[in-house]
Amino acid sequence: MRPGPLLGAVPGPGRPAMPCHARQHGWWVALQRPADPLHRPPFITTFMSHRFPSATSMRGPLLTYIPHCLCPTVTKDDCGEDDDDEKAITTRTDTKGGAAIPAFATTPRSRPATRAWTPSSRYDRTGPSRITCASTHPPMLNGAADSRGSSSNGTSYVNGNGPLSHRLKMDRKQSSPMAPAFMVSAPGKVIVFGEHSVVHGKAAIAAAISLRSYLHVTTLSKSKRTVSLRFPDIDLIHTWNIDDLPWNVFQQPSKKKSYYSLVTELDPELVSALQPHIGVVGADLPDEIRKVQRNSAFAFLYLFLSLGSPSFPGCLYTLRSTIPVSAGLGSSASVSVCLSAALLIQLRTLSGPHPDQPHEEARLQIERINRWAFVAEMCIHGNPSGVDNTVATQGKAVVFRRTDYNEPPSVRPLWDFPELSLLLVDTRQPKSTEHEVAKVLKLKETHPKLVGTILEAMDKVTGSAAELIEHDDFDEEEEESLRRVGELMTINHGLLVSLGVSHPRLERVRELVDHQGIGWTKLTGAGGGGCSITLMRPNVSPEKLRRLEKQLVDENYQKFETTLGGDGVGVLWPAVLKNGTEEDREGGMEIDVEKFLNAEGTKGVESLVGVHGDGGEREGWKFWRVENR
Repeated sequence: MRPGPLLGAVPGPGRPAMPCHARQHGWWVALQRPADPLHRPPFITTFMSHRFPSATSMRGPLLTYIPHCLCPTVTKDDCGEDDDDEKAITTRTDTKGGAAIPAFATTPRSRPATRAWTPSSRYDRTGPSRITCASTHPPMLNGAADSRGSSSNGTSYVNGNGPLSHRLKMDRKQSSPMAPAFMVSAPGKVIVFGEHSVVHGKAAIAAAISLRSYLHVTTLSKSKRTVSLRFPDIDLIHTWNIDDLPWNVFQQPSKKKSYYSLVTELDPELVSALQPHIGVVGADLPDEIRKVQRNSAFAFLYLFLSLGSPSFPGCLYTLRSTIPVSAGLGSSASVSVCLSAALLIQLRTLSGPHPDQPHEEARLQIERINRWAFVAEMCIHGNPSGVDNTVATQGKAVVFRRTDYNEPPSVRPLWDFPELSLLLVDTRQPKSTEHEVAKVLKLKETHPKLVGTILEAMDKVTGSAAELIEHDDFDEEEEESLRRVGELMTINHGLLVSLGVSHPRLERVRELVDHQGIGWTKLTGAGGGGCSITLMRPNVSPEKLRRLEKQLVDENYQKFETTLGGDGVGVLWPAVLKNGTEEDREGGMEIDVEKFLNAEGTKGVESLVGVHGDGGEREGWKFWRVENR
């Protein structure tokens, strides 16, 4: 990454102010990174050069003149408080020249966080000589660490240079300050077309919904060598000592994975090594709750040890979700995507997201997150289809088909799937996916031709829906376009009813919606209970919605007004949101763990950190987006 604009330059401590020619005097120079979607902090360098360069000439070769670097703009005072509190370097405006001056620039004392740089003996064939750190205080840039335990920028080297075996071993107390807290978020999903027929080799369409999981990541001080999960929705609170985890097994050359590795099955030896650390989770809880907690812990630890290293900083991972659990809405896949994205971000292996990111680059980042989310899904489900995590990662919708259960499904993204208003109703009727699937299979064995015809009809409905939505003439704001999609949903539901997988409470929702004339309703998922989805007609009156909501509440249903076909995984870096309030003048509202945990219910979570506010998308959240056009 080339340096960004020059924020300001001042003489180093004890140096006279001079114009362009510094005459061997040191200069403090504050550099701001170029447009950075993750808002990483500026850094400060000093120049020892005969000629002070202009801001526009700052390129790679110039770095050979930089003998000291402070990254990020945070320093320490050697006053016994550095383990937990580093001081951020601010800037002030020079009343004479108007340059931004580092607040510490006039302080002559030595700072441990400042490091010397020298040209490397190695050369990059595609550019200028690289720079290596030759200080007695080797840096861990922004708290990141690579797979070999060396300090790095997402690789196994410092600034792309060679191995660090010839340098001093990292001392945690000499590492750089804590990274800012950040958040990631991923959506749930619904099956829009093709339930049950997909089990028999037919196509189905799954789409993202605006109900989401939110993961808050807090980096702990250097002295705290623990990693903690705090998932209040499943009552999971657990802490592990990083140094006690089975790194010796995961770091074996034959076992170690890279962030870009494709993992299609879990390693039995790695699974076995994790069992003592998973077995202590929820030991005193009922079996059902303990299983959910241990699955989450297993997924996290498998990713943490596969991607991380023993020098990974201590962290607290706090998760809240607005997605109903065990309702066929992809809640576990949403969590898996959040864990994958968060760890890859901490490893500095993702670029973006930002508005000008090329689509091919965005696709690459999405695929990287999705691969490791699938690994987490294998930890939770054993043999997942991969569809749920794919939708939760990329958002929008996909057409998928699985003809051979020994092979992954065929997945075709619908990148231009429109955002559609959706009413999601949880019947609160317990259901068993295995039972409903077995019911259809038995019916097919009894009436093979008839059931085969029904499944073929469902496949044609799915194909018609995909063709309709992808057509250039489709307009999600036009009633005729919505009516045609709604009719296909109604037909699909009727075919599912003929297979015997509906339920009286699902049919009651359809009756209530049809009576108010609000939209087109069908079951989603395996049926037998669970949830229904209603594609909303345009311009539905608030009075009709209020009447429907009252009836649903009176009959013990839970209603969610959501959006179909929205964004996939998103990042809030740092964890600061702007809501169009007075706080924006102060830089926005910082989301800390206490605020996050104290948010009441799904509405409280959405109000605090939701990716959409009353006026649309909230400033701060960024998404990897790809379009066909």
